[in-house]
Amino acid sequence: MILSQARGPASGLSQGVGQAWEVIQQTLAVALEPLGQVPETLHDAQVVLGLAGVNLPAQRHLFEALNPLPMPVWTCPNSYTTLVGALGLAPGVSIAVGTGSVAAARLSTGDWIEVGGWGFPSGDEGSRAWLGLLLTNLTQRALDGRRPLEPLTRLCLSLWGGNREAFFATLGTATQAKFAEFAPMIVEMADAGDALALVLMREAAAEIGALIMAADPSATLPVAFSGGLAPAIGGFLAPEIVPRVVRPLGTAAQGAVFLARQPEPPPPPVSISP
Repeated sequence: MILSQARGPASGLSQGVGQAWEVIQQTLAVALEPLGQVPETLHDAQVVLGLAGVNLPAQRHLFEALNPLPMPVWTCPNSYTTLVGALGLAPGVSIAVGTGSVAAARLSTGDWIEVGGWGFPSGDEGSRAWLGLLLTNLTQRALDGRRPLEPLTRLCLSLWGGNREAFFATLGTATQAKFAEFAPMIVEMADAGDALALVLMREAAAEIGALIMAADPSATLPVAFSGGLAPAIGGFLAPEIVPRVVRPLGTAAQGAVFLARQPEPPPPPVSISP
């Protein structure tokens, strides 16, 4: 049973180890306040943190060494807490598709693997930020005369200043979250039948399908979706994937709670490299 919860800003290690701890401490304090507790008193608590970036040993070791809490913490990739929350310890694939994207799968052996999750802009295929990046690239091409301005790229241009100079200036400081802001507009225009928006949504679904295939080449495991873009992507999935889609049992936070009750820390992913 979850007694309290809180939501905070991004805490992945790519934001910086210090900032990650600051966000975690602040969010934990907000969650504990209704219970009459503060982080400094949790000497006997078990804490599991599912974070982006802990696959990098140097970052993980530095993060754990700087632990300001009065108890040790277990860290694991956020893809694993999502996997456990969605499917428990049963074999299957979980796909998180929000601002970023990542797949994780538990194999019949009990081991688990991670696919994707390389981060923006080189990874996160099929995600909200990835969609926004594609759209801005197409808008750049239209501004150059390499393709016509269409309703979607025209709207993209208007939202980033309305002219070449303003668009270029915005592009120079755009963050992953800034690119992701275009995703709801793309989804809405796809629902309305806009040709370019439909192309982008199909490309995003194809990328998510590729993550699923890499995570489960047998194409037999159940697939659980989570993340803000998941409902929209579902309508564009390949027909062979649709019958395997299942409703997640719970959230990544619930997966972390489950792991916190275990006697051993969460395992690292196994390698699928050739």
